[in-house]
Amino acid sequence: MTGRPPKGRTWGRHGITPRVKVPGRSRGRLSVAGLLCYRPGLPARLCYRLRRHTGRKGERRSLSERDYIHLLDGAHRLLKAPLIVVWDRLNTHTSKTMKTLVAGRDWLTVVLLPGYAPDLNGTGLALDRPN
Repeated sequence: MTGRPPKGRTWGRHGITPRVKVPGRSRGRLSVAGLLCYRPGLPARLCYRLRRHTGRKGERRSLSERDYIHLLDGAHRLLKAPLIVVWDRLNTHTSKTMKTLVAGRDWLTVVLLPGYAPDLNGTGLALDRPN
């Protein structure tokens, strides 16, 4: 499905890595966004959305605000419950368009991670544990 040749093993001279040329060109790039969805009493689920960029002129190379909102709408329909989403500060997550789309959904709560928080790294938390 990926269009890549299968990996294999071959013999070669000691110290020289054999290289196999494969005809064809790149199939483009694939962007993916995913959510791990938890609801008490149900198994965890993975919801995701893909966008394929083939290199055509004028084609968007990454996920847009609409793609993220469609992902959240799908997760809401699947879980039949309000969503709390924790996002990094990607420019698409913090844009005016995204803020407008989020404001129109009363079942959606968005929490943005701080820009820099070494205390959330985990290493600082390990130092505070009692022996």
